[in-house]
This record gives sequence, structure tokens and C-alpha cells, in this order.
Amino acid sequence: MIGAALGKFQRPMAFLRAVMAYQLLPQGLNTAVAVTFPGIELVAGLVLLGGLLTAWRPLNPGGQPSRFEVLVEAAGWVTAGMMCLFSVILAAEILMGRKLDCSCFDMLGNYLPFLKSTNVNWGTVGRDVAILALTVPVIVRWPRRASQAGLSDAKATPVTPSTPSS
Repeated sequence: MIGAALGKFQRPMAFLRAVMAYQLLPQGLNTAVAVTFPGIELVAGLVLLGGLLTAWRPLNPGGQPSRFEVLVEAAGWVTAGMMCLFSVILAAEILMGRKLDCSCFDMLGNYLPFLKSTNVNWGTVGRDVAILALTVPVIVRWPRRASQAGLSDAKATPVTPSTPSS
């Protein structure tokens, strides 16, 4: 996420052209998306990185998640949503036979060639699905940690059968 965002900040006009090439948005929204998406990606990536670095901290007293843990979970949901959206859009473009520039990891692709893709292909979709899969532990982290601490939301109450009265 961080690398993808930095590449878009590095080449903003190329990213704007890529957004426009998909022809999914009204003309007026292309610029807004091209300007905001890199920032959202950067913030989500930094928060997820911070969450990774603090994942093994003990729970707060009382077992409630800290504000940062809530923020990390939110960043996980944002990332998962973006990866789902990207995967569907890219798959649709491939199935329609369009050869579009992904403009996803331009900067990192210079150093890690397997990340750079000039045209959208199934490898691009696979990469997005892999990133989506990496968000799953972040999204389920708090419920898992809460259950480990015995703080499950659903408290089981025994049900006793009622006997008919005569």
C-alpha cells in the first residue's frame, strides 16, 4: 500500500490518465479519485504497518481495544474494500479484452520487477487478492484477541425447556 501510494505521488498525471482510461467515473470525479486514493492508500498502509509492529502487545486493562487497535482494524477494512474493488474492476477489464495500464506499483516495480505490470493481467488480480488475504488477520484480530481474553460479545445463557402446565 505504501509503495503503491508513493508511486502514484511520484507520477500523479500518469495515475490520473490511468483512472481516466478505465472510464468508470463521471469526468469530474476522475481528478478527485486520482488525488485522494494515493493519500488513502498511504495512510492505510502506515496504520497497518504500525499495527504489525504493535500486534503482540498485551490487551488493555479491561480487555477493550485501544483507539489505535480500532484504527488498525478500520485500515484493514479500508484496504480489504479497495482490494475487492480493484480485483473486480481489473478482472472485468481483462474479460472485456482491454489492455490498460494498472499504474499500481510503478515506483516499487522499478526495484521489484514482479510488482510492475504495464498492462492489467491475471497476475495483477492475483496480487490484489494476495493483499486482500493479508488483511484478513488484521480484520479478525480484535475479535480473536477478545475471545482469548474471555470477552466474547455473545454470552451463552442456558435454555431450560418449559413444561406445559395442566
